Amino acid sequence: MVGSMGNALGLAWAPTYAIFAAALMLGGLGNAAFHPHMAALVSRNQETHRGRSLSGWMVSGMVGHSLAPLVVVALWHGWGSWGVASLALPGLLAAGALYFSARTIPRPDLSRHRPPRISWREVWKRGRGFGVLIVLRNLGSASLLTLVPLVWHQRGGSPTQTGAVLAVVYATGMVGNLLAACVRSRSAMPSLRM
Repeated sequence: MVGSMGNALGLAWAPTYAIFAAALMLGGLGNAAFHPHMAALVSRNQETHRGRSLSGWMVSGMVGHSLAPLVVVALWHGWGSWGVASLALPGLLAAGALYFSARTIPRPDLSRHRPPRISWREVWKRGRGFGVLIVLRNLGSASLLTLVPLVWHQRGGSPTQTGAVLAVVYATGMVGNLLAACVRSRSAMPSLRM
């Protein structure tokens, strides 16, 4: 909920760049709370086709990413800041639905099996290689998502066209997720363990 509200309201009404950045940081906290738990829940009871299940979950998020540029441009042109702020409502509804559906999932009994506490130093030692790969991957994709609108605008593209181009870029990533899941589910590739 924090992510959806922070992103939509920050994008619509932040009077300064610093406040906008703070709203995006709140959105990032919401994402950090959501993604690890949902990924675990999606793959929890999947002995077969785990890759396909996770890919389906990722693709559902990519559909939202693909639609976002089109929706934001349309709302901005139609209703300005109020239109963009209205994007907080679907996020709020989704957060409520997730909250109530997550309450039906049985919780593990931690009194018998409490996982050991791990220091941040140990986490970094175990995951630094994977962390560096994630940073490089996101640097590449975020750079592309920054460059595409700039180049399109420089070549005379309208905001509506820019939104459409971004939607195509996101949709291409979605197709990549689907193809990777099919390959992973059909191959004997070992699982990545940290």
